[in-house]
Amino acid sequence: MNQDKQNNNKKEIKCSAKMEIIYRITNEDGTIEERVANIDVPGKGDMDFSTIESVKRSFAAYEKATIEAGNKLREEIANDHMRDASKKRPARRNNGAPVRDRE
Repeated sequence: MNQDKQNNNKKEIKCSAKMEIIYRITNEDGTIEERVANIDVPGKGDMDFSTIESVKRSFAAYEKATIEAGNKLREEIANDHMRDASKKRPARRNNGAPVRDRE
């Protein structure tokens, strides 16, 4: 591979566009849990379609940013949702029977 091609493959993809990712859980009582992430992604003018390698590189930068942000956001909202749900669940004995308060 010649030097120009190697330099071209190492170019950083410019990210001039913003993407907003929203994950929303609507609970049975109508309350909504929502998380939002704003990430930088390559804009239409940042994409290089001159060669197949540059198309792959442009797409990879876009895909990597969106997948990583989406995974992080899903993990955060799922963990928070499960933590909140576990706080509302009544305590149970080892046999599964609910623990009742003594009067």
